[in-house]
Amino acid sequence: MKKYFTVFVLLLTLNLFTYSQTWRQRASLPNPGRSSGIGCAVNGKGYMGLGQNKDGLYLNDFWEYDSLKNEWTQKSDFPGAGRFEASAYTIKDKIYVCFGNTTSDKAMNDLWEYTPSTDQWVEKASLPAQGRYGSRGFVIDGMLYIGTGSIGSPPYLNDFWMYNPLSDTWVNKADFPGGARLSATSFEINGSGYFGCGLSYSNAPTKDFWKFDPKRNSWSTVAEFPSTEGFSFVSFVVNEIGYIGCAGISYPFINTNAFYKYYPKQNKWEYLAADEAPKRRGSNGFSIGNTGYFGTGYTDNGPLNDLWSFKFGSTEPVNNKPEEKVHLYPSPADKEISVWIENFTTTSSISFSLYDDIGRLIIAQTIVDEKTSINIDHLSRAIYFARVNLNGQNFVYKVFKY
Repeated sequence: MKKYFTVFVLLLTLNLFTYSQTWRQRASLPNPGRSSGIGCAVNGKGYMGLGQNKDGLYLNDFWEYDSLKNEWTQKSDFPGAGRFEASAYTIKDKIYVCFGNTTSDKAMNDLWEYTPSTDQWVEKASLPAQGRYGSRGFVIDGMLYIGTGSIGSPPYLNDFWMYNPLSDTWVNKADFPGGARLSATSFEINGSGYFGCGLSYSNAPTKDFWKFDPKRNSWSTVAEFPSTEGFSFVSFVVNEIGYIGCAGISYPFINTNAFYKYYPKQNKWEYLAADEAPKRRGSNGFSIGNTGYFGTGYTDNGPLNDLWSFKFGSTEPVNNKPEEKVHLYPSPADKEISVWIENFTTTSSISFSLYDDIGRLIIAQTIVDEKTSINIDHLSRAIYFARVNLNGQNFVYKVFKY
């Protein structure tokens, strides 16, 4: 007798809920699309701005996002020159924007402080070192740690600095040991900084990842990024888990829309799909509560102005419509698995995806019939994850291949 495994298989393991949830498109940034801008959040509001538009112009506009109203409001323009690949970080109730490359092709070392409550910008002490763009960093205990980047042409940099907003001073810290790096990715969790990937001096994408201890002023390696080497990721942190995604994975560029989660306690990575959003690089993001946001960035067809959100931490299954039922069988399986769509109609939009246990896409197929067989005879004996997307809803299953 065939055994049917419905969507309620999701309840077998909490890890599978990541696959059942979907990214939700939100209100687009009102101005034209851009890439390599800035993004951060403070006091429950998101902020984006700067970057490069489709005509190659460098922007200095600045916008506030209200997640409750799903609305954007334009704020005072960034007073420095328009630029791309600047960096933005939140310290308490203020935003700090630094560095970047300007229209005149000048790599900057300036620093600006923005106060949301007054909508005012104030210039602060410049970095006492070479100007740069494509730098990355993190905030730990009210201090900004930032470094690496490019001066506008090789060589790239590997120095690292700490900015103290109380004294408005910079202090040189231990160099990043992974070598000169451009457009890496970074985030902070529980008082430690995490930093990696990016372009090396030879413009080769990398996948190494490092942990910075501010008390010891030292770096140590952690689990390397598990997928193809990449650069220009978007990153944010939700519930003490780091998220990075939407990277360029080669030079010249190939864009992606895949996300990965980093668990610092277990020192491991886990795949998180974002198939709903267009592939891109050079996007920006932030987190508000337990929701992560990302948007803008560059695609093969030019820059975007969109915004997407994902609510993390929910353990509720997908609320499916009664007439929309998906079955997958058998499991365990040997040579093939079958997908059965109850109440199938020719107007339904259905896709099938199969991933291995580290999130790599193994099979992708469009479903056009009520019952469809998927050949898995060529796959190794292992546990896989199948996802059926039916009219925008995801149904997820564990598949045991023997």
